[in-house]
Amino acid sequence: MASNFTVGEVQMSELMTEAITPRISLNVEVPEELFSAMQDYVGTHPAWSQHRVVCAALSLFLMQNGVSDRRINRLYLDAVFDYAA
Repeated sequence: MASNFTVGEVQMSELMTEAITPRISLNVEVPEELFSAMQDYVGTHPAWSQHRVVCAALSLFLMQNGVSDRRINRLYLDAVFDYAA
């Protein structure tokens, strides 16, 4: 069975690079096991949120699969090292 969760919300925010990046709301279905593992991780690592986990995972996936865009690299680094907090 899949679980639904929402990451982010419609808003504008400034990144460390001073560039304005639009954010969108994302509603996805994921396998229950993946959702539970993410909830457990977020529950035991208070510095991490669903948003941060998904941004890190998605940007890493894109980089590992041939996307060479500095903006994606920056989003990954921001998520992993909590620069955007």
